[in-house]
Amino acid sequence: MKSTKHKKLVIAGGSGFLGQTLIELLASAFNETVVLSRKFHENHGTVKYVRWDGQHAGPWMNELEGADLLINLCGRSVNCRYHQKNKEEIRQSRVRSTLALGAAVISAEQPPTFWMNASSATIYEHELNTPHEEQTGRIGNTFSEDVCKEWEQIFNEIPVPRTKKLVLRMGLVLGVKGGVFPELVNLVRMGFGGAVGKGNQRISWIHEKDLAAMILQAFENNWEGVVNCTAPTHPTNKEFMAVLRTQLNQQLSLPIYNWMLDAGAWMRGTESELLVKSRFVYPKYALDHGFNFRYPKLNSALEELTAP
Repeated sequence: MKSTKHKKLVIAGGSGFLGQTLIELLASAFNETVVLSRKFHENHGTVKYVRWDGQHAGPWMNELEGADLLINLCGRSVNCRYHQKNKEEIRQSRVRSTLALGAAVISAEQPPTFWMNASSATIYEHELNTPHEEQTGRIGNTFSEDVCKEWEQIFNEIPVPRTKKLVLRMGLVLGVKGGVFPELVNLVRMGFGGAVGKGNQRISWIHEKDLAAMILQAFENNWEGVVNCTAPTHPTNKEFMAVLRTQLNQQLSLPIYNWMLDAGAWMRGTESELLVKSRFVYPKYALDHGFNFRYPKLNSALEELTAP
């Protein structure tokens, strides 16, 4: 990352694992970081927390004035059962926050220079053989894929001519402080380190440090449009679990069959789709624009994440 300090970073939805990770890794590149959050947090260092509800106008809008970079990470977790109430909350949490931020950007006298909106690599169809690139990838039509499509469409249609925009289609972000990675580590340590389901589903992943570096490079080099935020290698689930077992020195590798996965997902209030869908995504835009991955291969990424 460049050493040059930028003025102001604003992160909407910065209370979760991903938000806290980006704050930790990006705040040093900015003189000031403002986090828009529904929950109360103590300010620390150059990081200030401002309350908002994710949908209505309010004093928080003033924080966007003169910002260099706005990142929107808002959205209810998809780690739940997909009944109608949860589906609507998943959709509305993304739509409303994006529209609220759009209204604030439009009304600002000095709007943010750059606005990045989160999306997901799950927007692409289930694919086992050919990786999806930004311009040629096939967009799917399941609930999860439809949510991403609507989210991106609303973001792209907001007229902000003085602000550059970029969609971040993020894969599985690997970090030790949250997300799915600690859960996978626990599964392996309990002996369930074999394949999940058929085990042939691809996993498009990215190390948290590479995600932060990619976002900063995108900002500093004026990337626009859509970028796949994933590593350039795509292990199958079976391969992923084997590498993780090796890093954790775990010999026992009981598989998780589909019936076990369905039962476990039901008991934990989530959906088996989150683990069995094949996400085969390639970061062509980032590579074409000179991004160098610190962790391009899974072995080195997991070695760093599981180090004592």
